[in-house]
Amino acid sequence: MGPANGTHAPVGGLKADPTTDAFYFSLADVCKECMVLGGQAQVSFANGSRQDTTAGVYTHHLITTDVGRKSPQLPVTPVCPNGTAAAPPGGASGMGGMGGMGGMGGMEGAGHSHGRRHSLGRRQDSTVIPGLPEGAASMAASMFVSSGEDASPSFYASNDPTVKTGFYIAKDDKISGMLELVNYDNWEKDIYMALDYEYLPGPREPGWLDVGKGTVNIDGCGGSIDFHPPADRAVTYNGTDWKIGGDGYVLNFTPHLHDGAIDVNIFLNGESICNSKAIYGNGEGKMEVDGEDWETITAYEPCEKAIKVKKGDIMRLDSTYDLTKHRLRPDSQNHEMGAEAMALAAFIFALPEEVAATPADPGHAH
Repeated sequence: MGPANGTHAPVGGLKADPTTDAFYFSLADVCKECMVLGGQAQVSFANGSRQDTTAGVYTHHLITTDVGRKSPQLPVTPVCPNGTAAAPPGGASGMGGMGGMGGMGGMEGAGHSHGRRHSLGRRQDSTVIPGLPEGAASMAASMFVSSGEDASPSFYASNDPTVKTGFYIAKDDKISGMLELVNYDNWEKDIYMALDYEYLPGPREPGWLDVGKGTVNIDGCGGSIDFHPPADRAVTYNGTDWKIGGDGYVLNFTPHLHDGAIDVNIFLNGESICNSKAIYGNGEGKMEVDGEDWETITAYEPCEKAIKVKKGDIMRLDSTYDLTKHRLRPDSQNHEMGAEAMALAAFIFALPEEVAATPADPGHAH
């Protein structure tokens, strides 16, 4: 990874910050014909230990994608004032899946575990993913394991034994990925990505629901996903309503927030179904910038329950920021504590096949 004072590729695609380096990669040794129950990915050193802000490295986002696995159409669309709807989140488009999945449900008793470290020592400014076949960008794809600086795990298994959910990887699927990182030091660094996951081997058995990963955010109607909270007081951002277009389950909500955030609340038909608070420090994610302590988000309180939803339900996300308690992330070059804020929540949706094939009707405000 290049130094903080080096040259960085311009913003574009999933690269969101002009001071970051982006890496694109393929993983050749992930299990095939297996049902993944959950996994965790993080930026690491060569020995697999986590490389975070204590080492001067900040993970803006880490995304892995199963190319070849068609993601079910998420039957959730934003209700917009002008009667239009932005593209629904999920699959491999947009920022869907930036956050990890919370909760430990379903991980106990898994058949196998698997861990690998992948070297990402060379910065790549191109958006071409090496090792994938020509035309891969237009192939079906699903978000797999993803995270931010918190390195939260992604869980596909429900904690309800009557709801069988998991992420199935077929024989010919290929796993690719993208990293966006900030280096706070003026020297190059070797970067690795460590991936650990648990899975059940063998062909897909009957009775497992089709699953995908999606996000809801503050503004689902085409506005910017980033914003700048006031410096002198707490503020709660009330999000867009999202209309659910089919019966199924939503589970394992986990936020993707930036420093300064307090929590995320998810509401279903006006009732809270998830309150996930950001956890700062906790023995990790600390560094000093120009003599000022900076403590970043290292985890979130989990929301692991499988919630049954039906067609016509309304889901909404609210998020509170308070910069009097936690500072925004510093810029890597001028070190001003004024980077952007975000408020999204990633989640797993589990749907019968007939629901997954039918997108929701665009919502209309009344």
